[in-house]
Amino acid sequence: MNPAKLGASLRNHFGCVLLCCGAYAALRTGSSLYGFLSGKAMFQHDFYTQYTAWSGLMHRDTANDLLSHPTYLPHAWLLLTPLHCLEWAIAKWVWCCICFALHIYIWHRISSLCGLSRPERRQFFILYFCFLSVGLTIALGNPVIVSFAAILAAFPFAPEASVNPVTRFAPFKKQCLLFISTIKHITVFPVFLALLFKRPRLVIPTGVAVAGILVVSMWWAHIAPDTMLQNFQRGNQLLTTLMHESPGVSLVPLFEPLGTPGTILLWILWAFLFVFVFLRVTNAFIQLSCLLLLATLPIHHHTYDMFVAAPVVALLIKQGRTLTQLVVTLSLSGLWDTAANRHFGGIATLEHVTVLYYPSVIFGLIAILFWLDCQCKTSPEAEPCASAMATHDAPRGR
Repeated sequence: MNPAKLGASLRNHFGCVLLCCGAYAALRTGSSLYGFLSGKAMFQHDFYTQYTAWSGLMHRDTANDLLSHPTYLPHAWLLLTPLHCLEWAIAKWVWCCICFALHIYIWHRISSLCGLSRPERRQFFILYFCFLSVGLTIALGNPVIVSFAAILAAFPFAPEASVNPVTRFAPFKKQCLLFISTIKHITVFPVFLALLFKRPRLVIPTGVAVAGILVVSMWWAHIAPDTMLQNFQRGNQLLTTLMHESPGVSLVPLFEPLGTPGTILLWILWAFLFVFVFLRVTNAFIQLSCLLLLATLPIHHHTYDMFVAAPVVALLIKQGRTLTQLVVTLSLSGLWDTAANRHFGGIATLEHVTVLYYPSVIFGLIAILFWLDCQCKTSPEAEPCASAMATHDAPRGR
């Protein structure tokens, strides 16, 4: 069956397909909630690890140890302080509710930016919760969800509103949201790099705030600048060791065997992709989506970071690309991960394919976004988020 006939068949039976997707999404979300609340995922729960370590930062003698392998910058600990002050039995429920609420917000925000209708929003809701990464962020509580929600809320590439009493504080609001988004800085760093060229006044105060908290934490922990750099290197080596147990989603395992030349080659490739997206992708929302996907390539990332691909599905829904949106959802649903974990272990060829799987998916998603951007250029009236971009940050009357 050719793709055209398959697409037509899917459209004719899309209600049944969506029903199956809904059942899968419900089972995945329910399983994730159970895994978190029952404590089965606690041994690898990111928030629990931070919760148990946070008290050490309050003492200068132990803060040095915690900053010796900095996975997160010190301001991330600061932002999560209110939760760390609660008893764990309360904090885990609060964090679980926050994670779930942020997923709802992410779905709503992307739907608004893409101008989805109510039926399209329902469709996107079901497909979004089919993502493996959505379930993992609920079960493991990784703060990446805060970064993604904050960067979407800021939408720093949106057209700037004219200055008036209603919107004069909009830049400050965006700066606060950008600061919050750096709680997982390795997820948003390409966005900040692009903003340095596009809107430096928006991003420089955020960078100064992050750097200021880093300097204060170094003073508090009696860490010299050269020691901090060594700590970052040790932290990266530790992360590399941990990632050997799971290939993750980045290109690092492919270039790491080449040593330093491989690292240099990887970053040259990444720089080329960044420049291409920066110069050739003109739609603000599509460019933001591309940059978030680019962040997963040169640095170690786990599969729970892949829910940054959600805008791709929403844009395909807006375009009415039934087959493509289902293929993208299927590729991110975790079925491959399940098969790899159960059946591919010890088979060298299949293990190599597993390492290539997510980088291939990411390149495919970026290609889809570039194609959608080209569609916007050739048919401006079909631009998926033109109306939202034009009105979302526009001045509102009192």
